Amino acid sequence: MVTAAQRRRAVDHLKEHRVNERRACRLVGLSRSVAWYRLKGCDDGALRARLKVLAERYPRYGYPTLHDLLKEEGRVINSQRTYRIYREEGLQVRTKRGGVRFFVCESFQLINHPAYTVHRTGLRTGLSPLPRR
Repeated sequence: MVTAAQRRRAVDHLKEHRVNERRACRLVGLSRSVAWYRLKGCDDGALRARLKVLAERYPRYGYPTLHDLLKEEGRVINSQRTYRIYREEGLQVRTKRGGVRFFVCESFQLINHPAYTVHRTGLRTGLSPLPRR
């Protein structure tokens, strides 16, 4: 797939070789309005820096809450822009790690049974940690 930027470069190349713009655009398959269009670059540097600072300060906040904080400061209007920068910077909500979970072994009932009192020391105790996922 050929992008509009690549087609623009092809049109510029043809124009350098004395092909007029209308014919170059027709050959490349690009409308003249697209050939003339130039993207406006937006500077997100200050917004990125502030978003990083807020994400470090409030690690449990997701991008909607951080967007609200930025909006209160008057730095941003569009939530999609905040989300795009949030993803590009690799920020995400840090999840809490769970503690050790315990479950009752099937052998726990056998340990308390009078017939197995001799083997009590050889069997596991009733509680053992679950493996973490």
